[in-house]
Amino acid sequence: MNAKILGGVLFGALAMTGCGGDAGTTTNAAKNVATNAATNAGKTAVNAVTNVATNAGMPGGTVGGLPADFPKDIPVYTGATVIAGATGAMGKGATFSTADDAAKVAEYYKAELAKQGWSDVKSVAAGPATSVTASKDKRIVAVGITKGPDNRTMISVGESAKP
Repeated sequence: MNAKILGGVLFGALAMTGCGGDAGTTTNAAKNVATNAATNAGKTAVNAVTNVATNAGMPGGTVGGLPADFPKDIPVYTGATVIAGATGAMGKGATFSTADDAAKVAEYYKAELAKQGWSDVKSVAAGPATSVTASKDKRIVAVGITKGPDNRTMISVGESAKP
């Protein structure tokens, strides 16, 4: 997967981090931004998977597997199918698929990231999408959760350096 695609996935997921706060205090405008960003992140993830599958020989991308340097402190959702993974100039990322619902996936990531030493773990649900974000040392992780075209839950995980 090339850096532009990974960057798009990471950007879509990280764009949701700026919409923090709990659902009760988030404005409608922020909810719309979060919904659009999460929806676009999901579409970008699907497009990225398609592109990787089409160009499986590209360096940095792995169809059906995680990159060898995928961070050990970022959990892989239990029972999920790894769709694709990549390492690029902007960071590392992976896309997973599961039959479990988005709420269950979000709870898993909130709990597991905290167990792995990530701090400032936040979750924002907006429309059909949910994001979970956290930070650790000089890194940020963003998890975008949405329904895929096959009606399964798509999980896009991106890790990058703090700005």
